[in-house]
Amino acid sequence: MPRIAIGGYIACCNSFVCDRQTLDALRSRTRTGDAIFKPGPLNVSIRACADSVCARGAEAVALPMIVSGITGPLTVDARQWALAQFTQAIRDAMPVDGVFVQLHGTGCADDEEDIEGELLAMLRDVVGSDAPIVVALDGHANVSARMHRSATALLGMKTNPHVDYEAIGAKAGNLLIDQITRKITIASSISRVGVLASHQPLEITPGTPMQALIDLARDRAASDPRILDITIAMGLFVSDREDAGMQVIVTTDDAPALGQRLADEIAQACRDRRQELQAELQSVEDAVANAIGSEAGPVILGDLADSIFHATPGDGTALLAELIRRNAQGAVVPICDPDAVRRATEAGVGGRFSGQVGGKIDDAHGKPVAIDGEVRSLHADGRYTSSPSPLPMRDDRGPCAVVAQGGVEIVLTSRRAAAFEPEYFRSLGIEPLDRHILVCKTEMQHRPGFAGTAKAFIDVDGPGLASQRMTPLPFRRVKRPIYPLDQDAP
Repeated sequence: MPRIAIGGYIACCNSFVCDRQTLDALRSRTRTGDAIFKPGPLNVSIRACADSVCARGAEAVALPMIVSGITGPLTVDARQWALAQFTQAIRDAMPVDGVFVQLHGTGCADDEEDIEGELLAMLRDVVGSDAPIVVALDGHANVSARMHRSATALLGMKTNPHVDYEAIGAKAGNLLIDQITRKITIASSISRVGVLASHQPLEITPGTPMQALIDLARDRAASDPRILDITIAMGLFVSDREDAGMQVIVTTDDAPALGQRLADEIAQACRDRRQELQAELQSVEDAVANAIGSEAGPVILGDLADSIFHATPGDGTALLAELIRRNAQGAVVPICDPDAVRRATEAGVGGRFSGQVGGKIDDAHGKPVAIDGEVRSLHADGRYTSSPSPLPMRDDRGPCAVVAQGGVEIVLTSRRAAAFEPEYFRSLGIEPLDRHILVCKTEMQHRPGFAGTAKAFIDVDGPGLASQRMTPLPFRRVKRPIYPLDQDAP
């Protein structure tokens, strides 16, 4: 009976933010043993792979499932601890015939820009050159040369928002068993695109540039039975690492030349659409003016540069300041500011709130804004469950307060939480259909989240460490030239 070691290391890191994933936090988000196979929102590929290999007569052996989540880089001790957990677990599991790992593909630490590459290299050293290592990647993974060299196959998501975790995990399990039983001989080819894509245009829905590229990859994959998988790794633009950016990986059955030809062809197709893969942004001033002037609402202002899903503080104030300056009516702005929540709570419902709000974590997301308004509501329990689609999740904003100054309501939260769909606001007594302007601090999730509800979407070129304009970000390590940092990149 083949033995397949299965685990996960899910770290989505913004290289630029001051937030850090600490050892204590990492320990609290780690599963071991059979607990990694129990139902949960983050281990879908792990469970699907385990079901797949067991259905074909193999034994699933648990490695750790370590979840860093969405954060800044890991601290040095957190990275070292995570690697040690995996190292000890795979050594204890030996002998194994194959390995499956679910990765996000964007993890980094203060002393290591490529923690997934480090992990896969360690696994390869332990299991040897013959045992296949198959990886399920998030659709926004950055694929390093070390990752590609150490893994047998790298399989990425084909949807965005990502809903194919189960399919990718099951496919990985079948490839592992087929390789072990010598039904196939996996070969993997990779081609660098040389493009940092904005997050917003990477939505995969009919008519989008990414849908056209995914369709191209799907057509090429169907053209020859030797092609086992084609992945367009879209990359994460807030990753400052050598291999950041889009990559195309083609997995074949013993046809590396065919795989490389297709990888190069699809990479060129991505380059040809590189301008379409950049967000269309409006300045803060224009965005607010256009939202106020819109006849129908709600209008969604996407504060992309302060996206909670990119680990920014959620306390950016540029849009808040402009909405107040323009005396906007029916506007709602979420701001993470636990101290302001405390002061609003002390004032009580109906009381006056006077003080600085937001802009307190760093100097990249705007300065604090002076607010003198009324406390509309207080919420001791900030937990809520989002609507079933497109990204069902439970989140905890901590204690919250809603403060109004003129026509602008400020949702003050104690913890960062992404406002990307109506239930975020409804759970605080704010009906989106009764408001004219809603600010969402997300990268693109608000578009499917408010589909059918919003009358217009405006993406804002505000300040912040998730700026989809990218040129303001302090890149130092990424391989150059790369578009759009280098407009003349080939």
